[in-house]
Amino acid sequence: MGGDKTRIIQHLIRKDNVQIQELMREFQLTKLEVRKMINKINDSFSKNVIISSDQAVYMTEAAKMLCYMKFFREKGKLFSHHEFATRYNLIIIVLAVKKKYLSLLELADICLVSKNTILNDMKLMKQDLEQKEIDVDYSRKHGYVMKGSEFAIRNLLVTAVKDVLRSLAGRILLEEKNLVDSSNIFRLRKRLEQVERCRKSS
Repeated sequence: MGGDKTRIIQHLIRKDNVQIQELMREFQLTKLEVRKMINKINDSFSKNVIISSDQAVYMTEAAKMLCYMKFFREKGKLFSHHEFATRYNLIIIVLAVKKKYLSLLELADICLVSKNTILNDMKLMKQDLEQKEIDVDYSRKHGYVMKGSEFAIRNLLVTAVKDVLRSLAGRILLEEKNLVDSSNIFRLRKRLEQVERCRKSS
């Protein structure tokens, strides 16, 4: 039962609105058992983190973060796969934040894919980033590093972070990857504005 509880929370965090019937099929539970599980999860908090109707259940982003902190942080990974759009943003964020060469294996581990997949991703990314006057330099010995003006890189970073935060469980994804605390976005934007003012005055 405890395993089902964790798996149900994981399922709800990764999705938006979920139908009761979907949970019944996915976890081979009766409707009554699903209801009992939801109540059990809510009872472990001081408030209802799962909002439910007769047909569906829903979790706010704040509730998802509460559940992640309680059941998954430092206990196991929530995500097991990322689509290209998410990988694209993760690579931009990690290269912009780390400001150093990162190996193919390090990027593959962050994006939860093979090294061959990252190689293909990087080819597409390099073409796209060239239009933004940013280069991703590759060294066989050291890996990849992002090069370009501070303004362009920070602008790209802020955009990538915002894209992730707009996705389902985006704050949790950033937390799990330990890349950028969403509370730092305001400071990133302010720094970007400062760089832009300096560029215009020079």
